[in-house]
Amino acid sequence: MGGRSARGLKSDYYIFGLGNPGTKYHNTRHNAGFDVLDILAQKYDTKFSVSVNNGQCAKITAGDKRVLLIKPQTFMNHSGRCVAAFMNKFNIDISRIIVIYDDIDLKKGMLRIRSGGSAGTHNGIKSIISHIKRDDFSRVRIGIGKPLDPDHLIPFVLGRHPKKDWELMFRTYEAAGDAAIEIVLNGIPAAQAAYNKKGSKS
Repeated sequence: MGGRSARGLKSDYYIFGLGNPGTKYHNTRHNAGFDVLDILAQKYDTKFSVSVNNGQCAKITAGDKRVLLIKPQTFMNHSGRCVAAFMNKFNIDISRIIVIYDDIDLKKGMLRIRSGGSAGTHNGIKSIISHIKRDDFSRVRIGIGKPLDPDHLIPFVLGRHPKKDWELMFRTYEAAGDAAIEIVLNGIPAAQAAYNKKGSKS
């Protein structure tokens, strides 16, 4: 959708939660970023009511900061198209961007907050770095664990958490959203001190 939908969306911070659109991917491990933003939107009593720049958007206010929650609709491997479109449209400084995503290299339920670095194995982050030509954006990484057999990686990330893990992951998603807001209000070091956690042993 065009310019009319974008009016009033300029914000102090932009939080991107990565995932794949469509009911087929709802609540899958790879959609952790979407789930976190859904929880945040519910917490702040808002909805994703605007679609612009290949993203579904919801506005919240945290403290005195205007924050835009964005779920890219480009599919995971092309997430950078959405992030770059927002950066260009609103002339966003890299320090005002936060990206939330799943990470197979972290234990299930682990959170890691960082201010930059490589994409690792994550194709969504690879796409963002490729499109914006920067890697120094804030990140909230959510551990989902990994399958024992590397050949099962794709069905694993596109699968859903078993029932026994859902309570752990819901708490982790809640904490991930709170960590993103902590970055907005008090910066990366404060968020790291408050929310980095080890996760599950299993």
